[in-house]
Amino acid sequence: MEKQAIIEELRQKQALWNKIVPLTEECTRIAAQKGSAIDRRDRVSSKKYLYIPDIKIKNELPENNAKQISDEIAQRHKKDCIKAAKKKLPVARFLLFVATIIGIILTVYPHITNLTGGNMDAYNTFSGLINFNLREDVAEFQEIVNMVLALFCAGAQSLAILLAGVAAASIVKSKACSRVPELGHTFKVFWIVATVIAGMIAAVTWFSVNPIGMVGLVPIVVLLPILIAIMSGLDDSRVPRPTADEYTRLEKAKEEDARNMAANETARREANAKEEKKFKLQQKKHIDEYTKEIADYDLQIDTHTSTIANLMKQTGSSVIPEKDNNLYTITKLLDYLENDRADTLKEALHMVDMDKEREKDRATQLRIAQMKMENDRYLADLDRKETQRYNDQLLAQQRAHNESVKRELDRHNAQIEREQEELNREVKKEIERLKNK
Repeated sequence: MEKQAIIEELRQKQALWNKIVPLTEECTRIAAQKGSAIDRRDRVSSKKYLYIPDIKIKNELPENNAKQISDEIAQRHKKDCIKAAKKKLPVARFLLFVATIIGIILTVYPHITNLTGGNMDAYNTFSGLINFNLREDVAEFQEIVNMVLALFCAGAQSLAILLAGVAAASIVKSKACSRVPELGHTFKVFWIVATVIAGMIAAVTWFSVNPIGMVGLVPIVVLLPILIAIMSGLDDSRVPRPTADEYTRLEKAKEEDARNMAANETARREANAKEEKKFKLQQKKHIDEYTKEIADYDLQIDTHTSTIANLMKQTGSSVIPEKDNNLYTITKLLDYLENDRADTLKEALHMVDMDKEREKDRATQLRIAQMKMENDRYLADLDRKETQRYNDQLLAQQRAHNESVKRELDRHNAQIEREQEELNREVKKEIERLKNK
């Protein structure tokens, strides 16, 4: 077959392949779009409606009636507790005040008796206890000293009784606060400590002068547990106690809340049913849209496939082998024949085969080069790690050597110090021996 006739046939086949290749690429693109549409349709069809527990409903009924009434009961109960506590606390304070005054009178009475009766010798023991006895040449002033000591004893004992009363009042209020925290807080610990300190000083005066003055503490000591028991009987403001009417209102409110909750739940279920219906309609709409889109893709693919099949029937050739009947080979053959780089089809096919071999060689060389680069990178990484390991090993050895040298140096210094101390002792002994001679 002549060269020109071969070129003409190759041009015809090239024209057919120029139509087939774009159509094939278009089919591939449409197939990918179809796969994406199928995935979207599957995702939409697999979705399930999720129940919405807090969905908005019309005319939602209140469900917190019982809570509002409970809050009202708690506020009323708290006010009643505060009122009762404030009613009892002033009485308790007054009683403790009276007990304190009586205690002060009882503890001061013996001193008044001593002062009015001129019995100043009663303070001699206390005077001697604190080493406040005067010498014989100024003994006439001892009575004045005893009078001062009497006033001191009376004041110290009165102060102890007064602080005891304040501490008792603080303890009583603290007990009331434990039942009704809204009353505030007290300085119970402070007043108790102050009472103990003042009581220790007063105790010395009581036991050295007249212990009967301690009777002044009795009214406070007797009254304190009674008042504590009274305050313990206060209602706890943190635990509401509804009245009969309030209890009835609360129960009715609970029943109303239960009915409202049931009605609201029914309305929520109905609202969710409507939303579910909308969801399913929307879901069906999307599925239908995707199904239509997939059908359109199938139609396009069928059309292109039919066109490609018709064109493929026309690509058959008796000039070129079946394996070389493709756009790449035909384009190469035309290039060689039209540019007179080959005179026959056989030469052109041979040159195409050589080009393919060269392409394979280049691809092989490229893969070899990539493998070599990866191998070099791997070896460099190994070398870096080995160098790092070697450096770390040298550093560890150097540190061990330094530690060994340091230990040896410390041992040597310690030995020198011991030898120096031994030498100093020997020199000292020699000096002592020479001195003794």
